[in-house]
Amino acid sequence: MDGNEDDYYEKETFKISKEEIKGMGISSLYNAFDTENNEKYLCKLIRLKQFKENDSLYEELKRTIQIHHKIQNENFTFLFNVIQGATNLYILYNYIEGKTLFKLKKEGKNFDEKEIKKILEEVMKALI
Repeated sequence: MDGNEDDYYEKETFKISKEEIKGMGISSLYNAFDTENNEKYLCKLIRLKQFKENDSLYEELKRTIQIHHKIQNENFTFLFNVIQGATNLYILYNYIEGKTLFKLKKEGKNFDEKEIKKILEEVMKALI
């Protein structure tokens, strides 16, 4: 991965970009890579302070992580690793090159029936 060393911070064997891709309320999304094998990942950083006083929210987070861990399909991001720090939870997902369906649709892509069928088949494979 290109970039200045100051553009990343390390957690375990992962370097996580300091540049946020997307903020999502209690979490933020960053690019990351494994310093041992140079694989690229997405890192969802969740600030744990929101969960300290809300047990039901923390239980919901644990259930969500368990569900994400079960989804294993080459066409979807899947949970690779979870690292808990003192103040943050780092959820690492595999990185898939290319555009999302949402982005393609936003750019005006129209999917024909054959493409929609293939997409739905892949979604079903991931969920089964």
